[in-house]
Amino acid sequence: MLIVQSDYKDYYDGVAASGIDKTIVYRRVRAPLGNRLAKGMDEAIPGDTRFEAKAANGKAWVDLEFFLVGFCGRIYPGARLQAIMRLHPYEVVADEFYYDTESLVERLNEFRVKTTTEDLRPTWHRHWLLKSFRGNGLSLPVLERYFSGPRTDLEGLFHELKAPSFLLHRKCCARPDDVAFSTTNPCLRELGFQKVKDPYTAFQDLSVYISGVLGSESKPVIEVSDEVKAEAKGHGGEYSFRKPPGTKRGTPRWR
Repeated sequence: MLIVQSDYKDYYDGVAASGIDKTIVYRRVRAPLGNRLAKGMDEAIPGDTRFEAKAANGKAWVDLEFFLVGFCGRIYPGARLQAIMRLHPYEVVADEFYYDTESLVERLNEFRVKTTTEDLRPTWHRHWLLKSFRGNGLSLPVLERYFSGPRTDLEGLFHELKAPSFLLHRKCCARPDDVAFSTTNPCLRELGFQKVKDPYTAFQDLSVYISGVLGSESKPVIEVSDEVKAEAKGHGGEYSFRKPPGTKRGTPRWR
């Protein structure tokens, strides 16, 4: 177990009540990354998009925001779904997070969002998911690739950022060099990450990853002289293991 030092609460913090190891410290501080990770994000993180939809009490919009969560050496693609009524006062009737295709598509079908089985990916448009979804409906093959595609090219960020978790998210319709809302050590509770990891598993993964991966720097080797080694094993001093001469009563002089 580890001890967490942070200025905000997360969903796995309660596990620490069962016992902590003060030698493993997680300084959970959010640090914005700005645009330093812009390269390659155009394909990795689609721009946000909006669909026409129908809610129980009238017409609505469904907004999709895409993001990546890095957690203990793995990358988890995610999506945030917001359903907003199209009439004033624009009530938000749903605000949910998804980390797999099946449950997201099932929820979108409840809002009657148009979908297609065509593999729509216009090469001329910078944000291919945005273009595919908005004009022709949600492309199921494209969405499947987004959630199932490997992210090994981003796994090196954990060591580069020296953090066990991070969030990559771009603004709606942003330029490819504008990676916004990206931060280290995000609040996973605000991202609905408990759908992926329960509190006990998340806490245990952090303990193992911080102590065994991020905290695995080699310690300096201390050179010890032969004299010190000999003395530690009882070979040092005037008499070493031999019995020193005693007084008339048999008591050694050095005692």
